[in-house]
Amino acid sequence: MSSPRDFRFLKGYLPKEGEISKGYLYKKLRDLGSEAILDLLDALFVEPYRREGWAETLRLALLDHRGLLNALGRERVESILEMGERTGRKGRFLLSSIPPKEMGTGGYIEEEEAPMEYIPLGERISMAKGFDMDRVCRLIPDPDPKVIRALLDNPRITEREVVRLTSRRPNAPEILEAVALHRRWNQRYRVRRAITLNPYTPPRIALILLTGLLRSDIDLIRRDSNLHPLLREIASGMVRD
Repeated sequence: MSSPRDFRFLKGYLPKEGEISKGYLYKKLRDLGSEAILDLLDALFVEPYRREGWAETLRLALLDHRGLLNALGRERVESILEMGERTGRKGRFLLSSIPPKEMGTGGYIEEEEAPMEYIPLGERISMAKGFDMDRVCRLIPDPDPKVIRALLDNPRITEREVVRLTSRRPNAPEILEAVALHRRWNQRYRVRRAITLNPYTPPRIALILLTGLLRSDIDLIRRDSNLHPLLREIASGMVRD
């Protein structure tokens, strides 16, 4: 953030806490200059700004990378990234597409899970929507995001199963992103924490969620050598500030 004065301007530009929607935020972001957008992104890493009501809406808007690209345009986002890199602004990483530290895929890796691989995709999607929770939970390792999205939509699924899903290693970035984008589960602290602590999570998503975590968990992340160096570096800076 370039100065407190810049942030006061941005804060006044947004609605009062509790009154902001993602659509409204996208509209306001389109009206802001690139430097002002970087100011706003930088603020997510700083106390007490990252605790304010608008910060949560900004996190949710940033998680939806496709929605953000549609709102701002790919060329505009690339221009913001270039300015952020040129000026050393860490807020730029919330818009970037850096690959995860670990690259992997989801899948039925345990011997007892192997029979699930031979069930057709359509049938697995139907199973994920079903009432039989034993069968539903057997789909947690599924490698197809369509199955996982159907599972996440199932009202019988609990936070315990979603944390189990997001804690799996190896895992596919697409699976972890599907959970991060889910409107029900991306509100849950334990789910967010599990996604951030997974080295298979795309750094952009991990960094966005990092800004909403408790200081004790941020400290845990900075000391976890399994995680992306960029995530650990930014977590270290947040602990020091």
